[in-house]
Amino acid sequence: MSDRVWHSSGPNLSRFSRAAWMPQFSAGPISRRGAPVALAIPLPANRCGG
Repeated sequence: MSDRVWHSSGPNLSRFSRAAWMPQFSAGPISRRGAPVALAIPLPANRCGG
């Protein structure tokens, strides 16, 4: 991730890292060893081309 990303809250002037949310989309839930890796929110069929 670039350090040149514009932030609406202004520059980070603290010594701490800034948290970032990176939503990701996939055709189905992502799992590891049969268990979901993260929260999966399904889209209605008409919203994902199905």
